[in-house]
Amino acid sequence: MAEPILTRPAWVQIQENSQFLKDRHPYIAPPFSKEVDPQEVAIAYGRRQVDKLVGVLKLGDELPPEQCKQALQALFDCISSQESRALAIKSGVLPHLLSRTTDQDRVIRRLACILVARFITIQSGREAFARDDGLPNILAGLQDPIREVNHASAECLHNLSNSPDGSVFLRTNSDTAVPAVVQHVQRCRADGSSAAGMVSIETLVNLTRVGSGVEAVLQANGADVLLHCIRTDGPDGAHLEASARAVSQICQHPLGKKKVLQLDGLPAITALLGDAMRGRGAVQQLATAALMGLTLDEAAKVAIVETAGKRLAELVSCADQAVSQNALYTLQSAAEHPTAKEILQVRLDPATRLRVLGF
Repeated sequence: MAEPILTRPAWVQIQENSQFLKDRHPYIAPPFSKEVDPQEVAIAYGRRQVDKLVGVLKLGDELPPEQCKQALQALFDCISSQESRALAIKSGVLPHLLSRTTDQDRVIRRLACILVARFITIQSGREAFARDDGLPNILAGLQDPIREVNHASAECLHNLSNSPDGSVFLRTNSDTAVPAVVQHVQRCRADGSSAAGMVSIETLVNLTRVGSGVEAVLQANGADVLLHCIRTDGPDGAHLEASARAVSQICQHPLGKKKVLQLDGLPAITALLGDAMRGRGAVQQLATAALMGLTLDEAAKVAIVETAGKRLAELVSCADQAVSQNALYTLQSAAEHPTAKEILQVRLDPATRLRVLGF
């Protein structure tokens, strides 16, 4: 009979391994130090810093202003990633930030608005913003006498309008949000706040991408404000291209066409086709697109040919293909009206007439 094979229990092998490795523990064996490494502690603490900072902000009025500023700045520094922002939102930071947007201290208001704008860039932040009814606080920030605060508030609304769900939220609350944005553009134009005004115009650009947004902007007299921006900005104006884009999108809407024509916007749009704009192809492309939209209104065809026909005919041969095609389609659409067609027959040179009218 064969002798049985004796095996050692597993715990014996584990004990031997642990005895062998005990002197190789990182806190005992070289080259690791036996002392506490401050950098390792900082890294470990940093993994929890978002939760801790949110906890500090939850102290509310118990937190002194100077320490509140430090906490807000520290939170701003550690939410550079989408994961850290989502963690802060999950920790319930947004209601406490929204309450800080109306603080008496201007620095706290500014930092709170900047942080809200940063959190709105992720979906969970936008959902929390809507759930916590943050819009009134941000709209109040648009009227703040401190320029940095209303600029940060404008950034909040712009970040909302950048996303489909945020844009829907603004259009749902268009009776308060859109007039506030339009009025902010007017105030910025009056006091020279170019950067903040640009942000709000970009918000209007995002809103006018859909029909309901165009209607909301028209209801708030936004078309008048945007046309004023086009009329008063020079060729190098900071707001010119954004304003032209918003007006171009408005001109694609049936109600928008009528409103632009009622406001005598045709000369302002035609001015964007002038020689001074030769170096700004994007502006000319937007202007020709706006005119192309207006030609779909039967009553505007003759007026467009009389006002912009000469310049459009010149742009048919433009090196910029987008501008050239827009100009050609605009003239062809206008030529559907008998009177406009007669005017073009007289004014166009043979080569251009052949391309536009076909004879």
